[in-house]
Amino acid sequence: MPSIIVDQFGNGFKTKRDEVQAELRSLRREIIKAKYDAAQTVEGNERHWSQADQLDPHSANSLPIRRKLRSRSRYETIENNPYLKGTILTVVGDTVKTGPTLKITDRRIPKETRRNIERRFQHWSKAVKLRQKIWRLRLAKIVDGEGFAFAFQDPGLKDRVKLNFFCVEADRVSSDGIFPPEKNAQRVNEIDGCRFDEYDRPLQYHLLNLHPGASFLYNFFARQLGGEWVDAKFVLHWFRQDRGWLRGIPEITPSLPLCALLRRYTLAVVRAAEVAADFSAIIETEGPPSMTPWTDGTGNQLTDDPFDVFPIEYGMITSMPWGYKLKQLESRQPGTMYDKFVDMLLREIIRPLLVPFNIGAGSSSDSNMASAVVDVHNYKSGVADERTTGEEQVLDPALDLWWDEAKLVPGYLEDDLSPGRSFLRENPSLLEEVPDHYWRWPRVGLDHTDPKKVADAIISKRKDGQLTDRDIQEEYHNRDVDDWREEVAEDIKFREENGLPVGESSPAGSAE
Repeated sequence: MPSIIVDQFGNGFKTKRDEVQAELRSLRREIIKAKYDAAQTVEGNERHWSQADQLDPHSANSLPIRRKLRSRSRYETIENNPYLKGTILTVVGDTVKTGPTLKITDRRIPKETRRNIERRFQHWSKAVKLRQKIWRLRLAKIVDGEGFAFAFQDPGLKDRVKLNFFCVEADRVSSDGIFPPEKNAQRVNEIDGCRFDEYDRPLQYHLLNLHPGASFLYNFFARQLGGEWVDAKFVLHWFRQDRGWLRGIPEITPSLPLCALLRRYTLAVVRAAEVAADFSAIIETEGPPSMTPWTDGTGNQLTDDPFDVFPIEYGMITSMPWGYKLKQLESRQPGTMYDKFVDMLLREIIRPLLVPFNIGAGSSSDSNMASAVVDVHNYKSGVADERTTGEEQVLDPALDLWWDEAKLVPGYLEDDLSPGRSFLRENPSLLEEVPDHYWRWPRVGLDHTDPKKVADAIISKRKDGQLTDRDIQEEYHNRDVDDWREEVAEDIKFREENGLPVGESSPAGSAE
């Protein structure tokens, strides 16, 4: 006979199975029932969460989805929404400004040679209009979600390094419509126009010969656009990777529905104001519609037309029939509610760009100096982050290609003062890698509206040793400290030769 087992609740069981079931019931009693409200689908929120899915990044951002988002983003930001257009131009302008400046810091290279390399790169940057290309890439990153620039050899370039880049819209980087489909000989992963390895590192990009929107053949025939696969090394791809996708989406995607709402509300307000302006007055009556109170000059009754109009003479009193009232419309549109609604909607629209309201609206009239500076602080941080991303995805890859080309040009990178001396032969590692460097950008915004207070703060930090001449010149004024020192020395020499006071500025015209 099996022994009777008694659990902690005093229940007796004769089998092992009964014992296990009792233990499971005991454990279920101890489980704490907890849940997330956001994970519940109940009556009232099922429509709100109906579009939520579990797609992977590439499926969520498929080619049809990205095409539609790009076209709608361009419709709003480039063509129809003045708020977004101005805001985006401000963001792009503040990010790029006069363009980045290369600063070589590699101690393996002599100082004069470092300055020579910087001058060579600056000359090449101006020749290829690098600042304009960075501007276009940053704009495309916001509007299209990604910007592309492809390297090519430009024999007509007025520089000894013939490397150049041309920018293309994201629509041209695609493998859709290629007939017959090209075989993937490398057997690697591939999405629309991008081949990548198992670590999601891009290997090749497919560049179409034509823009899909440039030829009607794309829509009506076999869409034989043609193109070629380009090694990722020769492609600058600037985009924001919120998830694991390898093709970007417009940065203002969450704001696009709100843009339509803003336009609808504005048009509705204008329409209401126009309707109110079209009618000088409305005649009201409490009489039944069958009455005909209108008579002609002889007393004969006329038919009442409820939609008829007649002029009211200026400066005259109009006598109305019995039961009729002449009422003037009260035009209340647009009012204060319109301004408040537009302001709140605009704040929500420009939020994905990390732009404060005073920049998006183009006015700080409703803010004091302190709040305006604090609001712009996050915006400056966003610009700094974008510049860092631009260095990683655009400037450093472009410098890599330029360095590969420049080191092959005889004497191009050498110091003019030391002919015959080659730092490349002395440091063979520089043949395989770009020298240590960083990028210097112009400052964004104002620290204070009073320039004297800013200058006094800089002088105070300089005296305390918190700032050096290099910090002041290169961080605040965006110019090379060595060039500044040469200019100061030349100015001192000029003043001494012409008997002018040294160490203080002279009034305008005193040199005459």
